[in-house]
Order: sequence, then C-alpha cells, then structure tokens
Amino acid sequence: MMDVEERVFVVTCKIKGMKCEKIRDNFERKFHKKSPTDEAIRALLTKFQRTGSVHDDSRMDAQENLGKEWNWLEKHLKRIRNYQLVGHLTC
Repeated sequence: MMDVEERVFVVTCKIKGMKCEKIRDNFERKFHKKSPTDEAIRALLTKFQRTGSVHDDSRMDAQENLGKEWNWLEKHLKRIRNYQLVGHLTC
C-alpha cells in the first residue's frame, strides 16, 4: 500500500513520460523499499485520470459523505432562517 507521497511521486513520474519500469526503479531509489507492481501503478494512474485524486477510495468516500452532510446542514439552516424570518414578520 502506497502512502500519499508515494502516489504523488508515481503520478508525477508518469506525467514526466516515464514508463512503468523506470517509475519502479526511481521509486525504489527514492523510498528505499519495494516498488509497486505494474498493475498497481496502472490502477493508480487510471484512478487518477478518473477522479483527479491520489487518495484511496475510503478517503474519497469519507470526503463525499462529508460533502453530503454539509449540504444537508446548509439546507436545514436555510429552512430555520426562513422560518425565523417568516415567524418574526407575522408576530
């Protein structure tokens, strides 16, 4: 499993035009650990192209849920404000 810094490194290498073998070599040199497989690199690049993010899916889901919760909260706050405004005007 790659952390965010490692994922950014892989995507940056690909943007620079490196092939998977070169990315793996540079990865091992930089992080002093076994590089991801070609399949893992391709999966990360595909996900990056699809989402624009290098974060894992669980984090993306959490961010999406937070966004939904925020939208729900904003909607209900508007209702409360409108209710208070209308209630204030009719008193």
